[in-house]
Amino acid sequence: MAWAESFALDASLRLSWEPGNEEYILLLDEQTTVVMLSIKLPVAFVNADRPASESICQPPFRVVVMTSLESAEFRASPELLESTLLRPGEQDEDFDPESFSAWDLFVLVA
Repeated sequence: MAWAESFALDASLRLSWEPGNEEYILLLDEQTTVVMLSIKLPVAFVNADRPASESICQPPFRVVVMTSLESAEFRASPELLESTLLRPGEQDEDFDPESFSAWDLFVLVA
């Protein structure tokens, strides 16, 4: 958690996270999510419109650039998702592994 607070402070962003209830930490600029950090894996979803957000996330984070939090621009096999970002059985019938957004991941594991 201290590393996320440090990221937020360095970039003048606000941190949003409910410990024990959410698996992603959101770093926001006003009301726009700039970075979404996984607490499970070293993965950071960063907003492409905010070039500085990529510089926030240094190794060991793997940076995944997103157009926006709600843009359904990602795809992955259900097996890959369940072995990394989602718990087994976490996908609901509305979730499409062929077209999902970072927000879809946030909502599914919240």
